[in-house]
Amino acid sequence: MLTEVDLGQMVQLVKVINKISKEGHTPATGGNFSLRTESENSYIISKSGVDKTAFGIEDLILIDEKGEIYPDYQGDGIKTSDETLLHSMIYEETKAGCVLHTHILEGLLCAEKLSSNDEFIMEDLELLKAFSGQTTHETKIVTPLFENHQDMEKLKKEISPRIKGENIYGFILKGHGLYVWGSNITECHRHLDAYTYLFKYYWNMRN
Repeated sequence: MLTEVDLGQMVQLVKVINKISKEGHTPATGGNFSLRTESENSYIISKSGVDKTAFGIEDLILIDEKGEIYPDYQGDGIKTSDETLLHSMIYEETKAGCVLHTHILEGLLCAEKLSSNDEFIMEDLELLKAFSGQTTHETKIVTPLFENHQDMEKLKKEISPRIKGENIYGFILKGHGLYVWGSNITECHRHLDAYTYLFKYYWNMRN
């Protein structure tokens, strides 16, 4: 069912997850990660409850567009994150090929202390050119913010309309974490690296 391209992407995704873990952005078993397969109707996603410091390719499972685990990947204790619906929503509403969800501390602090009108704004910084389509530092990137709760259907309805526009690369669930996406793993990881640096910049500059 998976192609050689899919398997190669899984290896690449594991390397990214290991790097993110070493950077301290997936405390405890936090974070979840996914990628679009070559099939239009399936996705690879990380298992729920796995310690990311020991994450391996065996911790990735195949799901359909409804979030159901394919039979070959089912087993005792194997499940996807409660937030799988948010991943599928991002794929539905954007051209994302990969989604990374982390718990970057400075991102949560910026969302809590340095935001207004349910959005966090980054502007006029050179690293903004790391985001796909940006060719100058003279730009503004808006990251929508949402209250965190456990009703995923409600969250989906709240988030979906606000991520359809241009220059939206991620969103933050307050007190929870950042969701970021890109057309492929490399682009998505670049966006995450940019967010990580920029969050630290803003938090350190204003505090």
